[in-house]
Amino acid sequence: RHRTAAIVRGAGPACRPPARGMARRRGSVSLLLSALAGASPASGGFLDWLRPQPSRPALPEDGPLVRLKLPVAWVQVPKTGSSFCNALMSLACDPGWNASLGSGNGGHAFWEQHPMERGCAAGFTGSKDRPAKEAAMRRTAGVTEPPAEWYNSPPGHHGFGPYAASQAPHGATVLRQPEQRILSGYHYGLHSMRGYHGPRDQRKHVPPEKDYFRAVRGCSVRMFTRAGLPCGDPDGRAHVAKEEVRRAIATVQRFQFVGVAERWAATVCLLHRMFGGSTGDGGEPRPWWGACRGDHFVNTRPGKRSNASARGHPKGYDVSVLGGRKDEADRALYAAALRIFEAELARFRVTYDSCAPCFQAAGVSIAPGEF
Repeated sequence: RHRTAAIVRGAGPACRPPARGMARRRGSVSLLLSALAGASPASGGFLDWLRPQPSRPALPEDGPLVRLKLPVAWVQVPKTGSSFCNALMSLACDPGWNASLGSGNGGHAFWEQHPMERGCAAGFTGSKDRPAKEAAMRRTAGVTEPPAEWYNSPPGHHGFGPYAASQAPHGATVLRQPEQRILSGYHYGLHSMRGYHGPRDQRKHVPPEKDYFRAVRGCSVRMFTRAGLPCGDPDGRAHVAKEEVRRAIATVQRFQFVGVAERWAATVCLLHRMFGGSTGDGGEPRPWWGACRGDHFVNTRPGKRSNASARGHPKGYDVSVLGGRKDEADRALYAAALRIFEAELARFRVTYDSCAPCFQAAGVSIAPGEF
């Protein structure tokens, strides 16, 4: 011990502790190196960042990217675009199914003229052919125990609440900006307002927009959480609590497809890019855009006072007539749908340019501003 102390006391200049300034400089260099090592814009290390990064996996140019789960549970919120059914049918129904929903044969009348059991038995949960639906669910989704009760749509605007637990992964829907959707319903025979639905211009008394707003607000949320015809509830049941909004968002997040009415062309293209490539279960392989048709882009029921284009670009109602009222519940759900939609566009790399084959196959001309 004494010998070690003597050696230290007699140490030369080379063994002396570094000057205080040099220690600071060495400490700064160490901190800089540590910062560079952890300053990764992407994966955690500066050196890793400098190395070539792996490219995103290539997507198949022709075939489907995701298998469509059959039967499709189409939750049709009122005034969000009935013609979306045409796009769904081109992918969900059997080869040779050429029925097209138009302005004069919509809703229940269409399905009476074209029963699902005659070419689309496994396409939608509303089909009456239970064995076909069960077989399709096993085949396309690997479900071994089909649900005891099926969501009965299409046709109609039925609540999805009781069926969400078992059939949400088969869900497909399109949502619309809430106040625009409400005004569209107001000008379409006071749609969903109990006791008033029908030709609006044939009534002596038409309630003002604010009364209609109170009756149908929260309709989109209620479609995903309640049973029956939830958008026809009287005013006293129109209130939607925050917990119900959360349940609606959680349900939509489990859907296999979520579209946005204001982005109609992009919605149709995304649907085909994700699931296109064949018609139904027995279709011959074909390019993903092979099922794109002109009637997928047509607004079959444009509002009389809307500035919507004929290609399903529903916007343009003057919301000032609502006096500043906002459908907060449906706005929260719509915001969640927008996030899902934008994420899927990025995931499947759907852009205006990449959709050109679909537009060309459908014979439609879509301007960039309509995408």
